[in-house]
Parts: sequence; C-alpha cells; structure tokens
Amino acid sequence: MNTRSWPRTWWKWLCSLKLAIVLASLTTLLGIGGSLSIPFYPRIFGSMDSLPLGRWLSTFGTQHAGMTWWLWLCCALILMLGLNTACCFIDWLQTLRARWRKTGEYLIHLGFVLVLSGYLWGSLSGFRSEGNRLAVGQTLAIAAMPGHYLRLESFEPIMNESGRPIDLRNHLTLLKGETPLVRKEVRTNHPLIWRGLTILAASFDRVNDGFLFDVAGQGRMELRNGSRIPLPDGGQVIIREYLPHAVRLDNGRIVAGGDTPVNPSLLCEIVLPGHAPLEYRYFLRGPAPRQLAQRGLQLIPRAPVYSPVSILTINLDPGAPIAMAGAATMTMGVVLAMLSFYYKRNRGDRPVL
Repeated sequence: MNTRSWPRTWWKWLCSLKLAIVLASLTTLLGIGGSLSIPFYPRIFGSMDSLPLGRWLSTFGTQHAGMTWWLWLCCALILMLGLNTACCFIDWLQTLRARWRKTGEYLIHLGFVLVLSGYLWGSLSGFRSEGNRLAVGQTLAIAAMPGHYLRLESFEPIMNESGRPIDLRNHLTLLKGETPLVRKEVRTNHPLIWRGLTILAASFDRVNDGFLFDVAGQGRMELRNGSRIPLPDGGQVIIREYLPHAVRLDNGRIVAGGDTPVNPSLLCEIVLPGHAPLEYRYFLRGPAPRQLAQRGLQLIPRAPVYSPVSILTINLDPGAPIAMAGAATMTMGVVLAMLSFYYKRNRGDRPVL
C-alpha cells in the first residue's frame, strides 16, 4: 500500500459518520451501565456534584480506579467524539463552496465542539465552594479569584405562614480590591453571574451576635460589637467585642468557645473626656461590673439576640462563556437545518416523512 495514502485514510476515518455513531453508542451504553453503581457507593461518588470533574477525577477517581474506570473511559470516548466532530467541521470548511447548503448541520458540529471545550476548561480549572457564611456588612475573599471579594449589603429571609423559608433576598456587591464590579439582588434561583462566576443563595442560619438589655433610664437596647451607650457624666461605653461563649484559659486570656450563648461576655471600653480609656470584661452571668455602677449605668441582661446569616454557593466556571457560545451556535444550526430541510422538501429534493 502506498504510504502516501495513509494520512488521507486516517483523515477519512476521523471524519467518518460511522466512527461518530460507534463512539456515541459506546459512550451512552457505558455511561448508563456505569451510573447504575453510583447509588451503591456514596462514599466514592457522593462528592461528584460538589467538585469540578477534573478535581474529582484527580482525587476520588484515582484513589478508586477499580470503581471509576468506566468514567475515565467515558471521558476518553467523549474526547474522541469531540475530535471526530472537529475533523468533520474542518473537512466541511475545506469544501465549503460545494457544501455550503449543509451550513446548519455543521454549525451544530461546531457548537458541540465549543460546548465540549468549555466544559473541559471548566472541569480542569473551575472552582466550587459550598457553605460560605456571610453576615450583613461582612466581606468574603473569593479563593479562586485573588483580589476579588464579595460583600453582603443586606439580607432578608422570606418566610411563609408556617415559618418555612420560601425566598432568600441577598443584596451583594462583587469587588476587585476596593472597586465595585457589579451589584445585584441574589434570590433563590436568581444567581449573580459574572464572567464565569456564579453565586447562588443556598440557605441561611442565625448567629448569636449580641444580647438584649434593659438599660435604666434608656429602655431596652440590643448591644453588639460597636454599640455605644451614653453615660450620665458625658462619656460613653463602647462594646468592643461580644462572645457568646467566653472561655478563660490558664494564662488568663479570654477566647471564644463557640457560637452558643453558654457564657456570654462583653468587652467594654469606657471613654470619658480628658481621661484615658478604661477597658474591662463583663460576664453576663456574673454581677454587673462596678465600673458601670460607679457611673450610674445599670444593665440588666434579658436574652440573646440573633441576626440572620446568608449561606452562599460560589462556583467559578471559566469555560461557561465558550459553552454559551456553543449552545447559541448549535441553536442557530438547528434553525438553519430545519429551514434547509423544508426548503428542499418543497422543491422535491427530500421525501415526505
């Protein structure tokens, strides 16, 4: 056999419709068969939805190759199918003048290649992060995007009559350094999407961030970090820190022991004109500090107060714009293919189906 014919033979094989049918059939059968094992091994496959496929394969996939071999083979077959489709599209471009009437079909091919490329890029360099807790006013650094931050401006969980949440209203600001990039209200099924970054409202929680007091002569007051109480002599008390559960270490240092109000305490600072600030710790289960009583301020603790905390899911898929372009290309190809089909049928070029 003439060796010069080998490149042409291989090229025809790569562009073959039979190859596409074989690859698609094998991928479908292997995917259906292999997926039947997923419910029986949640320890292995349970994290597939929470990690990009590339990261999952490099961890769980390699650690349990005996159970995930079918998935590796599926990926290889899909890549070969993408190569086959790309070759078909390139072959069409080389003979475009004679085969321009098949533009719709080959736009579908191009769209498939773009979707596959976008998914591959996202699987290899994408990022998924669940359970990101953010209180109002807090700023969260996005680990997958150095220099980018997410700030929660306001948050309101919407409840029905039975007390079950039906919506989560987050007013979020995405920043690069100190510069706002986008502001948006994120609700259930209404994510913030920006250049492959997707932020979804997942759930909410409550956090004990202060305490309710009866303040003699001033009524009821919620005290949190940064709260200020005026003093009769013109000074003020500033709450520098609230700890729901304060633990005293052997060296005398006070540290946070948890989020449940077991042993709540306030770190207070008394500021008086012309005097150095005076700082002290107030354990709410103990007697009131003499520093307050000496200045005519009486605090009576009543109950812990809670603020809602938004729980967000942050995903980064850099291949999403390419996949969207592929989807649009495939849609255009389907429309053109249908128009071409009915045009040819009206001319008698195609049989009536």
